[in-house]
Order: sequence, then structure tokens, then C-alpha cells
Amino acid sequence: MVTLPLFAAASSHYGSAAPEAPRLVMLDEAFAGIDDDSRAKCLGLMAQFDLDFMLTSEREWGCYAEVPGLAIAQLVRHEGIDAVYLSRWTWDGAQRRPDEPPPMSAPVAGEATRVHQDDHDPQPSLF
Repeated sequence: MVTLPLFAAASSHYGSAAPEAPRLVMLDEAFAGIDDDSRAKCLGLMAQFDLDFMLTSEREWGCYAEVPGLAIAQLVRHEGIDAVYLSRWTWDGAQRRPDEPPPMSAPVAGEATRVHQDDHDPQPSLF
């Protein structure tokens, strides 16, 4: 219940913005420590208030019937590997599906590159 006034206030504040302006709410570790039913209701409220939201969470996917649609980015890391994999998903209000990765594009002429100083990897990489 404590989130209801916050979402209402954000929605009211954004009501004065241009119609095409994002109505962004960002929450870190959203809804930690509350049950699934309450999380579903909170996310449903954000949809009802027409708020655009970005959440970070160790376990929350946001896939509830109360939420009409989501784009989900799951960051996956494995011990001993110096990389993070981005797994993309979509939720359509009824089913979560893997999302197709965006097509890779060639570097644009004049785009900055750097060369690794490591003798084992002399290939340039974009930054």
C-alpha cells in the first residue's frame, strides 16, 4: 500500500509533461521482501497509471497477468569469466518469450576504435 501514493504522485506529476514524453520510474531491487501477489498488484498499478518503468531485481521478472507487456533484459554472469551475457525476453501479458537479438552492424566509417595493448589480442575493438 505504501507504493500507491508514490505511483499516483509520479503519474500526476507526469500529467503536466508533453503527451509523447516518457513517464519514467526507476526502481532498484523493486519490491524486495513482498509476496508475489503484492508485486503483481504494484506492477499492475504502474501500468494503470501509464508509467514507463525500469526495475532492477535479483529475482523479479515482472511476468504477471496484471502487466500487459514488458521488455526484459537479464544479465547473466559466470564465475571466472570476465564477461556478462545479455539475455533478452518479452512478456505479452500472457507468455514470456525469448527475444531475438538485434542484428549486428558493421562499424560506421570514422567510428573510433582502439587497439588492445595485449600481445595475445592484437585485434581492434569498438568502444
